[in-house]
Amino acid sequence: MKDINKFTNELFNSSGLSVNPSHDIHDLCKEIKINGDAIEDIDSDKVESLSELGLSISSDLDIQDIWKYAAIFYTLNELGFDCLENVQSTASELSGSWEEAVTILSTKISETNVTSDADEKDITDLVDYIIGCMFLGVEAALNDSNDEGIDVWVMGVGSICDDGHPVGDTIFKACEDFSIKYSVRDILGDSFIQALLSLYSVDVDDYRDDDEGVDWDQVSGAVKQLM
Repeated sequence: MKDINKFTNELFNSSGLSVNPSHDIHDLCKEIKINGDAIEDIDSDKVESLSELGLSISSDLDIQDIWKYAAIFYTLNELGFDCLENVQSTASELSGSWEEAVTILSTKISETNVTSDADEKDITDLVDYIIGCMFLGVEAALNDSNDEGIDVWVMGVGSICDDGHPVGDTIFKACEDFSIKYSVRDILGDSFIQALLSLYSVDVDDYRDDDEGVDWDQVSGAVKQLM
C-alpha cells in the first residue's frame, strides 16, 4: 500500500489540494470523487505523468492488493486517467474465468484456519484476499458477459450467512471458531459493500429494505448492467 499512498499524495499535490489522503482505500476513492473537479483540471502533461506512475506501481500485484489498485484506478478512469492496463492484464493472468477465481479461493481457504485467538490483522488479511478473489471473478464474468459468474460472486459473498451459496459456504470453512465466523462476516460484509461502490459504483443501500435487508439479487443485477 506504500506505493498507492505515494501515488495519491502526488495526485492531490498536482491538483493543488491540501488534502491528507486517507490510508483506507474506500475513503481514498471517496476523496477522489469529492475532489473530482479539481483533479479533472490537472494539466494534461501531469495527467500523463501520473498515469505512467500508476502503471509503474501496478506492474506486480497479488490477489490481496489488486482490487485496491483497481478501485483507485477505476475511480480515476472516470476523470480522464489511464492507469488500468496493468491491473486488467494482471487480473486476467491471475484468473481466466469466474470459476477459476472460485478455485483459487477454495485453495486458499483449504490452507487457512482462522482460530479463536486470531487478531484483527489475521481477519482483515483474509477479507482482503476474499475481496481480491471476488474482483477477479466479477472481472472475468463481466469480460465474458457471464450472468452466472456475477451471481455466484456477488450473491455468494453478500449472502455468506445463508446456506446454499457455494462461495459463502467456502469462506466459512476457513474459520474454526463459531465467533470468528461472525467476525469475518461483519468485516467482510462492510468491506464488500464498500468495494462494490468503489469498484463498480453500485450502492448497496439502494437495494436495502429495512425489513428484508439487502436484496442481493438486485445488487447482482446492477453489476450486470456494466456488461
